[in-house]
Amino acid sequence: MKKILLLFLILFLLSGCTIQGNFAIRIDDSAVLQVGDIIKLEVNEEENITWTSSNSELAFVDENGFVTALAPGIVDIFAEKDDKSDSITLVIVLPKSLQIYGSHNVVVGSTIKLSTDIQKGVKWTSSDPTIAEVKEGVVTGKKTGIVHIIAEVDNLKTTHTVYVKPEKDDVYRNIIERKIYELVGEYNLTELSNKVKEVIETTKTAVVGIGNYQDDVLKSIGSGVIYEKEENTYTVLTNYHVIEDNHNLKIYLGYHDLEITADIIKSDSELDLAILQFQTDVDLAVLNFADPNSVEIGDFAIAIGNPTDFDFFGTVTFGIISHPERNMKDYKSTFVQHDVAINPGNSGGPLIDMDGNIIGINTLKLASSKIDNLGFSINVETILGFINNA
Repeated sequence: MKKILLLFLILFLLSGCTIQGNFAIRIDDSAVLQVGDIIKLEVNEEENITWTSSNSELAFVDENGFVTALAPGIVDIFAEKDDKSDSITLVIVLPKSLQIYGSHNVVVGSTIKLSTDIQKGVKWTSSDPTIAEVKEGVVTGKKTGIVHIIAEVDNLKTTHTVYVKPEKDDVYRNIIERKIYELVGEYNLTELSNKVKEVIETTKTAVVGIGNYQDDVLKSIGSGVIYEKEENTYTVLTNYHVIEDNHNLKIYLGYHDLEITADIIKSDSELDLAILQFQTDVDLAVLNFADPNSVEIGDFAIAIGNPTDFDFFGTVTFGIISHPERNMKDYKSTFVQHDVAINPGNSGGPLIDMDGNIIGINTLKLASSKIDNLGFSINVETILGFINNA
């Protein structure tokens, strides 16, 4: 019976309004609102109308009939003029997601104000109150570092990263110092080194060697990265030029000194990309792709691969992103430019961000006596287009 009454109420509300007086409140949208919504109510007499809310904690209405939904519940909005009156019942529900608005930076000893679409009943917490405290959305910087501010309402939850800066904001002498600070919360190269080690440790077994054999003779080598696993089948991304003119492809697992036959699933010579698969019961890491829009100039990056020979499997190099999007003459792919050292044998291996995600596939570098540190990796947008294009 309760379900029938509730259904009747919702259908009735969606039809418009409840008329209790001598003129009608008009509503253009649904009478079911999400917290944060603002709607305009109107009546057939527009002047000298007095608007009131039965519960201003749930919904506020101003003198012009604009209603702001503040918290979930059922509320009546009244319109009165002389001896005429009318009301409309609004149902207010939580939004499907929660978003925090406000700055990502605060100076030690200062405050910033964060907010959400929901103004009532939000629970605010800090991941580390020694770095920054939060009360009713007001964040106070306590000491330099990185902290996550969490907002929760019922079953909705979201986080907002805040960087607490020193009192004097002139300490960023260059972009490298700023990136170190954002990554580890302080200007500490030891902590940066520890972060790099952590990323390498969690990603290294996802990087494989690829050998191209002819009559049991190794003709060429390259690298690849595992991005998908289903049971004991691993899927590897690499460059097309690594597997071009293949005779017998084998995956080399350097940390297990193991070679396994691989099959070509898909390739594109113009994009210089290929997908391989192999099977093994060895437990290997699987890497995710970074958000294509997350790569910025100055971001730190790591390359892992097999330069020149499998004797140098798992070689790690480190650098920064020089430019997130480069188009090269005679190449169909779009590239991330970086200064991370890469050499023959690195081709097909991953360029990894400091979260351990793939931001590119190492493909080429410009080399001459007049050029240094110009490396290029096929970017994630190109990669995902290749993978998803049947």
